[in-house]
Amino acid sequence: MKKAICLFMLLGGLFLAVNPVLAKSWPISKLPYTIKSPGLYYLTGNLNAASGAGIIVFSDDVTIDLLGFRLQGNTDNIAIHMKTVNDVAAKNVEVRNGTIRGWKIGVAASGLDGHYRVINIRVRDNSYGGIMFESGGNLIKDCTITDTQNAIWVGGGVVTGNVITNCGSGIWCMSFGPSLPSSIIGNVVTNTGDQVGINLNDIAPLMVDQNSVGDGFTFPGAGPATVWGTNAGGPSP
Repeated sequence: MKKAICLFMLLGGLFLAVNPVLAKSWPISKLPYTIKSPGLYYLTGNLNAASGAGIIVFSDDVTIDLLGFRLQGNTDNIAIHMKTVNDVAAKNVEVRNGTIRGWKIGVAASGLDGHYRVINIRVRDNSYGGIMFESGGNLIKDCTITDTQNAIWVGGGVVTGNVITNCGSGIWCMSFGPSLPSSIIGNVVTNTGDQVGINLNDIAPLMVDQNSVGDGFTFPGAGPATVWGTNAGGPSP
């Protein structure tokens, strides 16, 4: 018996040594889940929310790792929502590595001061939006968004390496506050119906380079600071 206990403790110690991050983080095992403290949070498996919210973030300096699992939701709520408290939004939040499916919006934030990172997230079958930020200074990278009404709305930052298919609109850069710089680089946008692949609206300066966009560009409010590189499927200035 003592040998069995010692072996168990040894294996547990080895597990934490190999996975030191998990020893200093918080598991998410059911929805809804509210985050009120900085740190790393991770899914323990696929989670479903037939009704109600998903993960609500009230704290700055948070990382949410889906670890390859799925957040399955409902079309009335947001899967991961950085909320505003006393007119101040939770900021410096990263979401990564997993699938968000069947919600109203996948990842969203309230407020104009955010600095969010969404990396390697797969979004599909959302009724309204994929990734939606009003703020600037964001990074949206290597995400795949499919069968969702509006794929990416962003106030400013870097949008790169994303693949968007069968969405009502592709990438919209919108100035909800001050004009904010953005770089839209190396994205693939196809099958956006009667909408456009990339819409540049009231934001400058911009760099738009190496995108493949089947349904073209619009830039009704983009100013003279816009810099165009080589883009397939869209106009040149």
